[in-house]
Amino acid sequence: MDSTSDPARPSARAWTRARREEFISAAVGYLENLPPDGEDPEPLSIRLVASLLGKSPSAPLFHFPDRRTLLAAVAAEGFTRLAAMLRPLAQRCEGADPPLRRVAQGYVEWAAATPLLFVTMHERGLAAGIAAIDEGNEDYWRRFDANSMNAIAEKLTTAAGRRRRAFRDLYVAKAAAVQAFEDAARASGWPERDGRRRARVALALASGLAWEGVGAGQARLRAQLSDVLGDLG
Repeated sequence: MDSTSDPARPSARAWTRARREEFISAAVGYLENLPPDGEDPEPLSIRLVASLLGKSPSAPLFHFPDRRTLLAAVAAEGFTRLAAMLRPLAQRCEGADPPLRRVAQGYVEWAAATPLLFVTMHERGLAAGIAAIDEGNEDYWRRFDANSMNAIAEKLTTAAGRRRRAFRDLYVAKAAAVQAFEDAARASGWPERDGRRRARVALALASGLAWEGVGAGQARLRAQLSDVLGDLG
């Protein structure tokens, strides 16, 4: 029997997708596991992700032509997980705290529980790529591609498309996390304009507390949450 017609055999596209997700999962798993006290974690890199899976250093380059593309893909997965955690909290539940307060608290506690992943999701170098997706700025991508120093990756794949995909995924995933705050405001019954304003305030407060809470103890963090988020309905 011709193996190419075997229905149990994954297509080339499915195999490629699975390998990409495998690298992303390994990177996220690395960031979620805090190093021992007093030991600085090795910065996330293409070489490190390859070593986590016992692959050659060039293996991830087909999927991530440079480190910034890898970080964008990892950040997208982080925001996807964050949004999935926040979504149920945005629903009104009898006897529970107001949805917006619960979403803000969930955001802060998630950041405190996964500090390395949270910091990676907000790498300064990712902001320009997210904005370029939002604005449809092709000039940014042309400069990005022209400035790439990874000649091996350019030969292995259509690197430009891989970069855009990673940042497009990040843009969508980050928007989904932000949407949870708006859904929570809507569940509280506020008019649309007032609800959006409250959602933005809650997100700003949660983001500020999250950065303060990275590395802070849970007891101290809960006290801050109670003080700052107490008025959120």
